[in-house]
Amino acid sequence: MMVPGRGHAALRSDASSTRSLFLHNLHTDEHLEVTYWARGTYRADALAQIDWIMRDHRSNEVAAIDRNLLDLLHRLQIKLGGKRTFEVISGYRSPATNAMLASV
Repeated sequence: MMVPGRGHAALRSDASSTRSLFLHNLHTDEHLEVTYWARGTYRADALAQIDWIMRDHRSNEVAAIDRNLLDLLHRLQIKLGGKRTFEVISGYRSPATNAMLASV
């Protein structure tokens, strides 16, 4: 059983490992297989790719996706058996998109 707060710290401390994610945006049909952590650090180029695939597809606005969420998804992906693809419906929605959807 994972102790709250401990699993995340343990994940961060393993500088020899890599962390990858497999994402499919259902709205844009974009696919991404990316290693976002390597050699003890987050990879800026990979984070930018993740931010893009999880953008507000209506306005193409991009926001930084929380690295803690990425690490959580990575751990979940491993528990589910490795190269499992997460299907993205909504990663980031801009305030304008939220307002438009709320008015419908």
